[in-house]
Amino acid sequence: MSIVSNNIKYLRRLNGLTQEQFARRINIKRSLLGAYEEARANPNLENLKTIAQVFGTSVDSLIKTDIRKIRETPGINIGQTVGQIPSSVLSTTQPTFNGQTVQRINPPTQPSQNFIAEAEPKPIAHVIEKYLRNEEQVKLVAQPVVPKKVNRADGYRGFVTVQNLTKPIEFPQVNNQHHDLLPEIKSSYSFGIVKRNLTSEYLLKYQKPEFLSALPQGNLPNLFAGKYRAFEVGEDFSFPGALVVGKHIADVTSVLDGRHYILILQNQGIIYRRVYNQAKIKGVLLLSSDNQSIPSFEVSLKDVLEIWEVKAFISEQLPEPQLSLEKIKGLVDELQNELSRR
Repeated sequence: MSIVSNNIKYLRRLNGLTQEQFARRINIKRSLLGAYEEARANPNLENLKTIAQVFGTSVDSLIKTDIRKIRETPGINIGQTVGQIPSSVLSTTQPTFNGQTVQRINPPTQPSQNFIAEAEPKPIAHVIEKYLRNEEQVKLVAQPVVPKKVNRADGYRGFVTVQNLTKPIEFPQVNNQHHDLLPEIKSSYSFGIVKRNLTSEYLLKYQKPEFLSALPQGNLPNLFAGKYRAFEVGEDFSFPGALVVGKHIADVTSVLDGRHYILILQNQGIIYRRVYNQAKIKGVLLLSSDNQSIPSFEVSLKDVLEIWEVKAFISEQLPEPQLSLEKIKGLVDELQNELSRR
């Protein structure tokens, strides 16, 4: 063990601090403090200065002086205890009690030049508060509370009392719609089904309520609140002839890059594509198909009649099992081993 490690450990214990408490005081990790005390690491100059400030000593004393040995040696004063009383202030006449001499101390009439009583050491918390305080303490000053006049024309409706608690609570509105104060809850919603043979008619009547109400109806559980519709898709979908259920998107800025959407276009009709939104840059949407044989193309926003975000699909076909590369590699290895034996 080195002198500095012994001094740090001794002074910490002398002030009744745990490693965790002292490490927080000097803003280092407890593990690093443990390394200092076990002489597995040497503190840098900044940490030595901080430790010396906390314990009211100097860096030289920490690294060169065995403080425990000096402190526990009788008759030696290191500035942490009350000074020794000089022999000049002791009475020359010593009284006795039961045959034993009793030492009597007479207070000095004038302060002796060699007798300087040092101040009691201050608690470690006081030193830390003085040297290691990180933030200025906020002083709270009581201020008189002045009631503010409220103009009823600004929408003030008064305080809620017992009498008006029975009235329905009015929530703030935006565009005549209540804010969503609770998280969305999944539920079952009905939707119209647009078959492929109705594509041309749908392009002409997609905004007419009488046409929409006459569409075949479907229903799916576990859908969030919204307006839904199902469209029969073709070769641009993995399962041709499937019904793809979409949620209506009213604002083109809500279209997210790389998501799948059903788009109702003036010239192309009803198509299923992965969309990349370039409305703010070029005023177009980039449409990409998962089918490699179908090329990507851009469509102007003025040609887009409706956008539906794909949420589910209904198909009589089942997906083909995906071949695992690891499994194929294992089969090849087995064949090679079998051939090598022959």
